Amino acid sequence: VLTYVLASPALKDADSDLHLVLWRCLAQCAETVTPLLPQLWSARRSILDVATSIQDAPLHSTSLAAHTLAALVASVAEHAPALLVASASTGPFAGFGDLSDLGLAFVRQVKLWYVLTNEAALLSMLAHATTTVSDVKVTFQAKLPALVCREYVLYHETFDLHYNAVAFLSNLMHVLWRDDVAAPESTTRHDHIFGHVVLRLCLSKHKIVWSEMRGVLEHIVMSSPDFAAANLVPQPHLRGAVAHVAAKSHDVAAWTTSLLDQVDTFETVHRINVIQLPSLQIDLTLRDAVDVATTLKTTGNRWFRDGNYTAARSFYRVALSTLTVSEAFNASRRPTPVKLTVGHPVKVQQGTAWLVGMVSDVNEDVVDVMFDNGTEADNVPIHKVHMLPVETSAIADLRLHLCMNSAKCLHALGCTQDAIECLTFALTVSSEHIPALYLR
Repeated sequence: VLTYVLASPALKDADSDLHLVLWRCLAQCAETVTPLLPQLWSARRSILDVATSIQDAPLHSTSLAAHTLAALVASVAEHAPALLVASASTGPFAGFGDLSDLGLAFVRQVKLWYVLTNEAALLSMLAHATTTVSDVKVTFQAKLPALVCREYVLYHETFDLHYNAVAFLSNLMHVLWRDDVAAPESTTRHDHIFGHVVLRLCLSKHKIVWSEMRGVLEHIVMSSPDFAAANLVPQPHLRGAVAHVAAKSHDVAAWTTSLLDQVDTFETVHRINVIQLPSLQIDLTLRDAVDVATTLKTTGNRWFRDGNYTAARSFYRVALSTLTVSEAFNASRRPTPVKLTVGHPVKVQQGTAWLVGMVSDVNEDVVDVMFDNGTEADNVPIHKVHMLPVETSAIADLRLHLCMNSAKCLHALGCTQDAIECLTFALTVSSEHIPALYLR
């Protein structure tokens, strides 16, 4: 019977007495008849072609055809997910799209159905079918995410598609960032999750994504300031998202300034820091300072992977300040006499310069030193040798990598000259560090 239904000319003929009957049959099979899912799934392209061919038919026919495809994808995702996974390699959007246009025609057709029918399941269907970065970029090319975002903000108090809209946008985010969480654990409201997803998409490195989301962000700020204040301002990614889109375009200054001022006010009133940046500790030992700076660097790296270069740079700056302040604090304290041993870091004056190195041999009143620049000095009198803390090497290496990471953040935010100066400072620590030289 299914073979007959799929091949029947009545599916395309809106005037046929069997037209609606056969489409209802297909819809019912897609919704409830699990054993037929493999056969229906293998015929998904032919069903799509027929559904597309009747887009000029009466709305009840178009709506029923769109619902059939949405029900099929939903049932496969629930009862036969292996079919969906296997279809990822058959073409764009689980085989629904054509390779010739990367599935753009399919997404535009779904967008048309969504506009005509307001069918929430269509967003879920597209979410299940979107599995690659290429699929995401095509979705933004069709401007469907922007449409969904604007409708959500405009009708968020009476919007019937809260779950489907947020799930659709969240799936796009998860494809771009596989290890991202949907929202902070304390967030359960759809509006807050929506705000989180919008800002994460603004941080995308793909131009088609961030350029579309820049328009969405501006629309939210200009048309719904109360919504922005409640659902965007408290978000930790807001400053980073604004800085990211501002670095890509110079025509966003007016509304971004207003938004950033709201963040400053929010933090002042609530006495919080939205990115949970710790305060600078000034009385740490060098060992503790290295541990704290390493933790800050790790946190900064997580923000960097998220594309939030503003937050990442803030953590790198605090880490660098922690090392500098700790060095000054410990240098001001009276040093504890320590006997020189092999492997201890030292510095020795040669001419007008101080060379840093490591003790390689110790005699009674003289030592041998291997310098970091590759040279050696034998029988150096002990009174000419200045001992360095054992953490010196770890601090230098950590400072170098923090400077390099900060430079990458600055460059990503359009501050290339500042990035070069940051790398120049880093090279004062290790003048022959090849990655830093290349990056500069």
